[in-house]
Amino acid sequence: MDGMTMEGYANLIKCPLFLNHGKLDPLFSASGIQRIYEESISVNKTIRLWDDGNHCVTNHATEVITMITDWFTEVLR
Repeated sequence: MDGMTMEGYANLIKCPLFLNHGKLDPLFSASGIQRIYEESISVNKTIRLWDDGNHCVTNHATEVITMITDWFTEVLR
C-alpha cells in the first residue's frame, strides 16, 4: 500500500469533497487523509476523523450515513 498515494493528485481536486475516516484504520493513515484535505483546492470540503473509527467507520454507521446524506443534500441543491 506504500506506493498508493495521492501525491501529485490531491492538489487537483476542485470538486466538493467529503472525507470520512477512522483513525484506527490499519490500511490508510489519518495523516494521509488529512493531507488530501489540506492539499485539495476545493472550496467546498469537509473532513470527519473518528478517534475510535475502524477502516469503514462501521462502528458509527448510523452517524456516518446521516452525515453523508446531509452532505449530498446540501451539495446537490
